[in-house]
Amino acid sequence: MAMKAAETARCTDFPTLKSCLLSPLFILALLYVAILQLRMIFFLGTFNPWLEALAECDNETVSFYTTVFVFCQSTGLVMSPLCGLLLDRNKSKANMSTRGPYQDLLDSALAFAVTSALFGLFSITILIPILEVQYVTFILHVITRAFLYSLVASATPIFFPIQYFGTIYGLLIGLAGIFGLLQYPLFLLWTNFLNNDPFYVNIGLLLLCGLTFSLPAYIVIHVKRKSTLGVPIPSD
Repeated sequence: MAMKAAETARCTDFPTLKSCLLSPLFILALLYVAILQLRMIFFLGTFNPWLEALAECDNETVSFYTTVFVFCQSTGLVMSPLCGLLLDRNKSKANMSTRGPYQDLLDSALAFAVTSALFGLFSITILIPILEVQYVTFILHVITRAFLYSLVASATPIFFPIQYFGTIYGLLIGLAGIFGLLQYPLFLLWTNFLNNDPFYVNIGLLLLCGLTFSLPAYIVIHVKRKSTLGVPIPSD
């Protein structure tokens, strides 16, 4: 019953695909995915020169840390379900019948905020020029990647009617991929104008990650506005 009410509310709020694409929710979600994916892509694209600079071109050290990084990627399957647990934290057989139509949307705000915070922490550890700290960077990379893609796939049908899922999800990933092409001018900026020092580029990306908190903030404001208009939103 709660799921049907939630889908009805989504169809009422977004009766057409155009209404979905022109909504602040879609625009903020697109910026969210685009910025965080750019942060991740730039890290991967500049991984070797960044690591070589930290290791002072010691090939053995670079090889060792590269191996550790590759090994960490295998733990991604373990991290992905954690985001789902965060999204579903308030769901239980006892309260499913009392959940309001916007409760799933409200629950997603924390997952988006946590993901933004993890990307911020990831961006901070990259800035620390200590090799041992990069073990934390590698682990955070795995967590943030798993959270980002599982969250986008899970939250899209929470945001918009299920009938538009394929189109909206495809546009989010596709347009974010186009935005990711900015890694090339950023790389040229790093190598040609910043003397191969990525510090200022990484500072800029850290600030961009901070902008992604606008999505969970908007979700909370949007749901509270719906609540004041008479839609019941049960407390956690």
